[in-house]
Amino acid sequence: MSDLVMGAGHSAAQETRAAVREAVDVARRALGGKAPRLAIVAATVDHDASAVHAAFREALPGVPLHGATTSLGVLTGSGVVMGSNGGVGVLLFGSEKDASFAAGSADFAEGAREAGRKAARALQSSSGEAPRLVFIAATPGREEEVLAGIGDVLPGVPVFGGSAADHAIVGQWSVFTNGGAIKEGVSLAGLWGAPLRIGAVLEGPYEPTDKRAVITASKGRAIETLDGRAATEVLHGWIGDSIAHEVREGGNLLMQTAMTPVGIARGGDEARPFYLLLHPAQAHPAGPVDVFAEAPEGATICLMSGSADSLVGIVDRLVDRCLATANLEPKDARGAFLIYCAGCAGAVGGRIEEVLSRLKNRLGDVPLLGFCTFGEQGHVPGVGNVHSNLSVALVIAG
Repeated sequence: MSDLVMGAGHSAAQETRAAVREAVDVARRALGGKAPRLAIVAATVDHDASAVHAAFREALPGVPLHGATTSLGVLTGSGVVMGSNGGVGVLLFGSEKDASFAAGSADFAEGAREAGRKAARALQSSSGEAPRLVFIAATPGREEEVLAGIGDVLPGVPVFGGSAADHAIVGQWSVFTNGGAIKEGVSLAGLWGAPLRIGAVLEGPYEPTDKRAVITASKGRAIETLDGRAATEVLHGWIGDSIAHEVREGGNLLMQTAMTPVGIARGGDEARPFYLLLHPAQAHPAGPVDVFAEAPEGATICLMSGSADSLVGIVDRLVDRCLATANLEPKDARGAFLIYCAGCAGAVGGRIEEVLSRLKNRLGDVPLLGFCTFGEQGHVPGVGNVHSNLSVALVIAG
């Protein structure tokens, strides 16, 4: 086993500096005297992002920082942390010889793909080898471009993380980079070390139905026609009258489609293909439907079906897959990182606590930090790094 140690802390204290200090103090104690070498940080937008970053920088001088704002609360081994002024959380990594860490970031001034390249080059310059795994936090909207840029510099390296979020999809999100909080850009954190055992999986908690259609016209993240018919017309026929008003007048579809997104089969296990999930977000009276991931023309989409039980129970499958991939027993896990789609969290309501309690039952008191995100990124064997919606990602390290 490696000498990796991890520690998690959180706080619902109202004052930002006090909340960060409390979270860091708890996380530090779990490191057993080893110095923190990387900090993944989370906060809700109830706290000012610049103040959050400044407080973490003060509490962790010289430690690479990486993270983002989270919707609905900070996910922890103790449950959802969401006080009257939100919550903050931190996951610390320490190692004296077996692991190394670095952070890199870039804004979108020269484009999202170039931002991915720049952030990846910053990681590349810190070591002569490619990282074992890269954590990502990006602002929503251009994740596929960012991943392409990372792949230009670090081909084949698994990338896991989620898109920054707020409570109401109003653009209040921020990404925490090593240098500060930014409104538009990407932060990356790299992990190196051959002795590390890492299991990382991205999945969606839905099953395919027999309803399928080909995207016959689209522009980026807008599906215009399916099998030559208006996208709204086809979705209405599939989903039913719960979206009839929005189809007729135009409107938000997020809540009505949280259990019935659409998916594109992208390979993976032949017995259980990976479905890239697209969350129908907005219907337009003229017929197009906006989604939160790219919808390429010619792709076949499938109506997917989920339930509160499937959205909660997926964590058991993710734990099994992570432990098997890493060849780890639960007792040997040093820490865990969770990405849970905010749309899924909103759909399950209070049962998000059950998601976290299931993780605790499986992994014990392992340090855990999780985010509710507006987009999920992960590596799928045989496919590569992808951006998906309504998905869950888990990383377990030992």
